[in-house]
Amino acid sequence: MEIEAYRWRGVKKNGHAKGEPSPLPWVLRPHRVNGQVRAWEVVVGWPATSNHLYLGVAAYWADEEGCSGFLDLGSQYVAWTFHAKAP
Repeated sequence: MEIEAYRWRGVKKNGHAKGEPSPLPWVLRPHRVNGQVRAWEVVVGWPATSNHLYLGVAAYWADEEGCSGFLDLGSQYVAWTFHAKAP
């Protein structure tokens, strides 16, 4: 599995990101139910100098059933984008 977490400095009026994304630190934690891993949680580092983050998280992994690849990073993927505010 490969995971990417990144941020942009802002968003344009048309909803597209401003500038190039910068990588963010992240940690992958298992979510267990009755001792078995049922899901994974990605915890992303929040820069101390930011009140707002425009961020994205993507994960890529190999498909056990042999689907065709995606960007040579794996055959399955998921991605989210967020505008997050500090409390």
